[in-house]
Amino acid sequence: MMFTFINLILLFISLFIYINYFVNEMNNNNIFTNKIFMFLFVFIISFISGFINKLVSSNMAIHDLIVFSVNNAIISVIAYDTYNDMIYHGYFSTYSHEQKSLILVLLMISFITIIKLIQIIITFNF
Repeated sequence: MMFTFINLILLFISLFIYINYFVNEMNNNNIFTNKIFMFLFVFIISFISGFINKLVSSNMAIHDLIVFSVNNAIISVIAYDTYNDMIYHGYFSTYSHEQKSLILVLLMISFITIIKLIQIIITFNF
């Protein structure tokens, strides 16, 4: 449980830095490339944090680590796609780049958190 919280904080900070400084303009011209880079970035960050957790507690198999990283990356791409739909319909037309990137990061983190909470609830033994 603590690993999930630390992973979300690390993911939030790294995504905010990545989107603010390396994704200059989130427009409709390069959505596909942004999705690929977002997937790879979230996969790498999740894998690194999971690997560090594996070194510290050694309770996670490599297969589980890869599945965890891929799940986070896919969920972040779904959140990015939802964000692009909102942009397309003009929800954030008056917002600055920093505000848009914060909304995107919060959307990704909330999607990942909701899915993780559902997984915890489903796998909880009564």
